[in-house]
Order: sequence, then structure tokens, then C-alpha cells
Amino acid sequence: MNTVIMITHPGIGDALRAAALATLKSLPCDVIAINCPQDADTQKITDKVLAMIESRSNDEGLIIFSDVFGATPHNTAQTVANNVKQKTHLISGINLPMLMRTLNYIDLSLDEVCEKAIKGGAKGICDCHNPQEHPAS
Repeated sequence: MNTVIMITHPGIGDALRAAALATLKSLPCDVIAINCPQDADTQKITDKVLAMIESRSNDEGLIIFSDVFGATPHNTAQTVANNVKQKTHLISGINLPMLMRTLNYIDLSLDEVCEKAIKGGAKGICDCHNPQEHPAS
């Protein structure tokens, strides 16, 4: 099964995981939140995440989320993604609709679930001042 790892600024991944758990009542796969402060020792975090991934043998693929493209958590996530053996997708800009879509489709192939995640995350953003511009889907 695919595994979800969120490498985010402190508290963001934890809050998203908690919201998903509260909504779904149980998570269909491992969802791991890694806090990565701006002033973190990124090598230490990278080593910790890589060791954790290496110790797991049941991962078909890894979906690694970061919160802000180009920020410290994303750069750390990029280093992790570049150094794992499993097929991996790194998606930046995680939001709750993206995570929920991921968890709802986690049994699809890695490429398919990531496509669903990105579409779900984008469609979850809407200007509610003019709801006619956002098709319900």
C-alpha cells in the first residue's frame, strides 16, 4: 500500500492528520507527519525520515507532501524523495482537500492517487464570493 508522509512547518502536518482522522474515524494507510522548522538541522531530519522509510518493507509507493514550495520543509522533502528506493511522488502545497482525496483513493496506483490528490487540492480552493465559478464536483 502507498504511504503518506507530510514534511511541513511545525504543526501543519499534525493538524491535517488529526482533521483527516476526525473525519474518516480511521486512516486507510500510514500517514506520517514530520515537523521541519525553518531553522532545523535538515540533515538530521532527512536522515531520520530515510531511516524510517528504509525500515518499512510494505510500502508500494511513497507520497510525500510539503506545505510551501521552496521553503525548508519542501527542500528537505525533495532531498528525501531523491534518496529513497521506492517509487515516490513529492507534491507541494498540501491542503486538507488534497489529503482527504489522497486517503479516499489510496488503493489506486501511485500515479493515479497523486493525480487525484492534486485535482482534489486544487478544486478544494474556491472563491465563495462567486460560487457559480466553482463547479461542485
